[in-house]
Amino acid sequence: MMIKDFVFFIALIIIIKIVVVVVNKIVKDVFIARKVIHLLAGLITSFALFLFNNWYFLYALAIIFIITNYIEIKKNRFKSMAMLNDNLGTIFFPISYLVLILLWGKFNVGLIFISFLIMSISDSFAAIFGVKFGKFKYKLLNDDKTFIGSLVFFFSAYIILVSGIWYFYALPLYILFAGAGLIALFITVLENFSIYGIDNFSVPVIGAFFINKFLNTPYEFLYLYIIAFLTVSVILYISIKLRLLDISGNAAAFITGMIIMIFGGSLWILPMLFFFISGGLLSKYKKNFKEKLSSEYSEKRDAYQVLANSFVAILVAFLYNYTLHTIYIIGFLSIIAAQTADTWGAEFGIVSKENAFLITTFQNIEHGISGAVSISGLIWAFVGSLSISLFSFLFFDSNIVKYIGIITFSGWLAQIVDSILGAKYQALYKCNICGRFVEKYYHCNQKAVLVKGFSLIDNNMVNFLSSIFAFVFSVLIFFK
Repeated sequence: MMIKDFVFFIALIIIIKIVVVVVNKIVKDVFIARKVIHLLAGLITSFALFLFNNWYFLYALAIIFIITNYIEIKKNRFKSMAMLNDNLGTIFFPISYLVLILLWGKFNVGLIFISFLIMSISDSFAAIFGVKFGKFKYKLLNDDKTFIGSLVFFFSAYIILVSGIWYFYALPLYILFAGAGLIALFITVLENFSIYGIDNFSVPVIGAFFINKFLNTPYEFLYLYIIAFLTVSVILYISIKLRLLDISGNAAAFITGMIIMIFGGSLWILPMLFFFISGGLLSKYKKNFKEKLSSEYSEKRDAYQVLANSFVAILVAFLYNYTLHTIYIIGFLSIIAAQTADTWGAEFGIVSKENAFLITTFQNIEHGISGAVSISGLIWAFVGSLSISLFSFLFFDSNIVKYIGIITFSGWLAQIVDSILGAKYQALYKCNICGRFVEKYYHCNQKAVLVKGFSLIDNNMVNFLSSIFAFVFSVLIFFK
């Protein structure tokens, strides 16, 4: 068996390398060549799941192609594998394969096969049809998308889901058709978030979680999906009416809300809704004054900001779905409490008549600069964190009341850490045109000069890190 697996292993490496060389020679269009390789390599590795008895060869196959694809990108040997527009899709491709086989194992080979096949076929067909026939384009993040491409992605994903689930799993047809359609719709929206080619990772991996949830509890999945869809639609309607998020932010909110409600539970959206609406309304309070005070103040949030605030919460929802441990509810609420504390503290603090000071040195500083706090801002931050604890008590299990202190202080402490990170490590630039200190590297139509912190640590990164701290604080206090 081992010898046969080894022969298959060597043969697969040779075949995929031949495919890369041949396609690059035959197909002159670099983009089309890239997608043809994506399609063929995906089909080969998908069916390879059924060739091996020992899956260590599959692990090795994925690792080898992660390394070799990275080398190919660096050496720019093949134009089709070059890093176009900072696209790392050829690296995320084998990474997603490795993650799928590590997470689900050979006893879930059908699940892995379906998930990876969608990424291989639907993504390739959508891109090719979009380039050849797409006239109406739109953009949510970095990459241009077309309506025809999205339709091709949806219908091809739907066909793969229906045929794959029908072949590997026994589900009633009416349930199968409904569930496949809902999953295909979600991952079509998800595929639009293609920054740095990360859709090559997010589509198969998150898609696999959705398929697994559907297979394990099909009726519950359909119920949660419909409730989530309706609830998130109402939230997006409010967002559009109040102009709280831009187009990319609304799409990111849709993805975030759907995942958290389906895997955490329908009640999990309520504290997020409270944070979302309260933060949105506060952003309207003395808006003109805030805009004059800070040239970078914006009431609208984009996808990067939404995902920075919600990414850790999404991971916690996945963990709760598979463990049902109370700590993940507490951790989730602590994350939302930290975000509410940060928003309330910033929105009330920036309009207060008090002088702001840098949290690390207590030196007076203008409002709106990262790390700047005020006494009233800190008090309102605590009130914001407490409000999430009390609001959640109204809807969650009554046992949550025992953890109000944990949630409140974890959220508030994380907000203080947020300010410390902002003061010490977040990038601060000086504009050579207007002379102002700003948080974005591009200001007044030219690059600003970095005067403090690290360029990689912007406000979104600080928010992401503070969410991690909120969760860690809640875990440490819970198990103390």
